[in-house]
Amino acid sequence: LTLCRPCGGAMGVKLLLLWRDASHERPVSETARLVRAAVVALADVDARQQHPHQPSQQQPLQQQRAQQQPADAAGAAAACETEVSEWAPAAKGAGCELSVVRSWEFPGEVLYAVKSKCMVARADAALQAVLQGDAFVRRLRGRFEGTTHRMGDFTLRVLEARLEAREETSAVVIECTYEPLQAVELATQLLREYTEQLLAALTAKHTGLKGQLLCIHALHASYDLPAEYAAEHLCLQYSQCLGSIVRSSQQAAR
Repeated sequence: LTLCRPCGGAMGVKLLLLWRDASHERPVSETARLVRAAVVALADVDARQQHPHQPSQQQPLQQQRAQQQPADAAGAAAACETEVSEWAPAAKGAGCELSVVRSWEFPGEVLYAVKSKCMVARADAALQAVLQGDAFVRRLRGRFEGTTHRMGDFTLRVLEARLEAREETSAVVIECTYEPLQAVELATQLLREYTEQLLAALTAKHTGLKGQLLCIHALHASYDLPAEYAAEHLCLQYSQCLGSIVRSSQQAAR
């Protein structure tokens, strides 16, 4: 396999937050509903504070939520969808294991990471053809899909993670983006502070939620990544997030 040029493209810096629910009896899909409801309420409050004399501006948000919920419940692709798949060589020792990421944020592009070599890049047509052949075997696939909510300088996406072709939700992930900055180091501390506030709001008494947020940040010292947030960071974060979800599922099954 040959390397190709890394992906560029300016975007806000992201932090992935994997929800660890304190309740082990509640279905994950119900937890997702509660998390989404809490985030919608936060977005409504934020909008009223920013536009106290324009309450009608919140109508589009409620309409968007109503339109997206049936798609989420049915497991269909929502407006923001990211897919992560793990691949291994069909023949032992014939190559490296790959994490492949496709995201709505860079349509038509495919990112891949070779963790054993601490490398992430854009897949060219040759690699995509190899994956469609019989040289590699897909071991795992995860889909992340859900709804988008704006709160000032932050954008929150409440995502339901589903493993393989199963329709039941395996985990709840909040993708938190700080829009004004692209510099990863500068934005990371702000995102961490915002996460503390977000957790306090999510676990308020009226939400019915108790749990923790596992942070999956964009800083990866072992990789030669751009200083500004780009698709390479997103690729690694979603790959790491899928791994955490799988490990949690395996532990819960024991």
